[in-house]
Amino acid sequence: MTDVLIDIHMTESALTLKSFSRDSSLVLFQLYKEEIFKRKKITEKQFQDSYNYYSIHSAGLDKIYEVVIDSLAVMESKEKPKL
Repeated sequence: MTDVLIDIHMTESALTLKSFSRDSSLVLFQLYKEEIFKRKKITEKQFQDSYNYYSIHSAGLDKIYEVVIDSLAVMESKEKPKL
């Protein structure tokens, strides 16, 4: 779940930085999500079911997002040039 969310948030961020129209961004995001699910060998339904489960059990979702946020912060710090 954590790896999928990291990839999804990275994809959202990358698309936000581009100058696509909202409609184009939504279409591209759906295509990228399908690719993420294929790479992770899950279906969108499996992802949604899992996300819904963790939404109800919020302590678990909080722990997952702690890892997601930490991982994204580490990735971001590696991309910034050192001065």
